Amino acid sequence: GDNIREFLLSLRYFRIFIALWNVFMMFCMIV
Repeated sequence: GDNIREFLLSLRYFRIFIALWNVFMMFCMIV
């Protein structure tokens, strides 16, 4: 059970990182 919780936590941070990366790329395209 502990491994699953750790995996979900890392997955959530990974999704946040991808979202920030997408915003950064859109900003670069606008500029």
